[in-house]
Amino acid sequence: MPAQNRHRVHLITALALSATLMGLSACSTGAADPATALSTPKSGGNLRVGIVGGSAKDSLDAHSPVTHPDEARAIQLYDTLAGYDNDHKIQMSLADKITPSTDGKTWTVHLRDGLKFSDGKPITADDVIFTFKRITDPKAPMAGAAALSTLDRDALKATDPQTVVFSFTSPYATFTDTVAQYNSGIVPVGYDPKKPVGSGPFMLDSFTAGQQSVFVKNPNYWRTGEPHVDKVTIIDFPDDTARVNALLGGQVDAIDQLPWAKSTWSRRTRP
Repeated sequence: MPAQNRHRVHLITALALSATLMGLSACSTGAADPATALSTPKSGGNLRVGIVGGSAKDSLDAHSPVTHPDEARAIQLYDTLAGYDNDHKIQMSLADKITPSTDGKTWTVHLRDGLKFSDGKPITADDVIFTFKRITDPKAPMAGAAALSTLDRDALKATDPQTVVFSFTSPYATFTDTVAQYNSGIVPVGYDPKKPVGSGPFMLDSFTAGQQSVFVKNPNYWRTGEPHVDKVTIIDFPDDTARVNALLGGQVDAIDQLPWAKSTWSRRTRP
């Protein structure tokens, strides 16, 4: 997928699920006015989100999302070294500093203090190295492998428990953008996607491929006071009409990819 399209998919999905961190839904905020909900989030509630697509092949794997529900699950379970702000500009996430060498061939990543996975174990440089070696495994390359084709994976090294040095065979100007992608989530050494331990705002509660996924708040998440909601339920809706009707009928609090024709219709007909 071209980088521009990857960014668009990431942004659309992140916007659809941004209420997981901002408490936009009425159920999570108790506020009737969306503007008030955005500015004064309150804790608690179950945010139900309808996502386009899904099938029996749905996955929890951090590094091989295929469908929109896969992407949405990855955003809940796994955090990345960098991320995007509301203007889609790069900001630090699990890393507090990412520094290039003068020739752009070496990037040094420093992790924040006190990071933990959802099981309470520390997030260390070894986990970062494991993550990117997993993504770029030549025998089983993951979704982000192509963007890291010039990474010298054998030269990945930890200079201390919080610092990783990435070396590339040629100057690599878009490193921070690459590690901000949703398919670059940090996972622990020995990661098992069937029993996911993550670095993101939520932990897995239940998962039924092609139907729905339920996540609960990660008590070890590094962002103070977040997430605001206690639970997120992601429901697969392959059909546009069913997804829109679920929103209008109150079965979900948010949906992604609202069809243009249906959004126009809903403005005309909704009370």
